[in-house]
Amino acid sequence: MQISGEYGYTFGWLRRMFAAMFPRSRQMRIAGGALTVFFALFLAFDDEERTRSFWLVLTGLILTFNPEALAALTWLTQRKHIATPMRYILTEAGAEIQGVNSSTRVSWSGLAWVRLLPDMWLLRNGAASIAIPRAAFTPADQATVDAFLTNSIMAGAVRAG
Repeated sequence: MQISGEYGYTFGWLRRMFAAMFPRSRQMRIAGGALTVFFALFLAFDDEERTRSFWLVLTGLILTFNPEALAALTWLTQRKHIATPMRYILTEAGAEIQGVNSSTRVSWSGLAWVRLLPDMWLLRNGAASIAIPRAAFTPADQATVDAFLTNSIMAGAVRAG
């Protein structure tokens, strides 16, 4: 099996990727977003240096644990690089992701688990999560990869949705 495809990230897909990597309820995301906006505004209008540092750290923590804000921050700072098409190559040995300035290889044997989601395959490799968009592949290729992951590679560690 050697299946390849290309996909250029969109903000919507990036949001879904972060939401899948950091699953939380919708209410938690809305509350986190509201808190982030509140603390960012408070930081913008604060004059004292010590208080400003405290609010800066607190805002950073909220951004870190809020997938919506993290997706927006990633998109705003790295849009030029991640919007260019990425090439995905899936083989019996593993997955390779090639970008303009980088390349990543993941061996199937090194994965802790795989989640089969409607718009991506989410791979857990140690502490890192790797998302591969289904949209990069034809429906026939998607079915081939699903069957390969479910039956051959990760029979005990594949989770749907």
